[in-house]
Amino acid sequence: MSRLKNHLKNLVEPFLVRFFPLWWKRYNELGFWKYWKKTGRHFSNTHYAYFYTTHFGLNIGKSHSGYWLRANG
Repeated sequence: MSRLKNHLKNLVEPFLVRFFPLWWKRYNELGFWKYWKKTGRHFSNTHYAYFYTTHFGLNIGKSHSGYWLRANG
């Protein structure tokens, strides 16, 4: 980032944060996820499986259309 661009960002950022906080958050979140994808990192939610299935005694089975749950027992 050029010095001028960086300086302008530093001047405008506090204004945007103060008066447009939702827009600023959305803008930064989208930027983060675009960067994440650009770096080739994998998107995954497998770390949630325990909290929504195993903890409650449910197994995950694979069907043709995706995932389905089956109660143990």
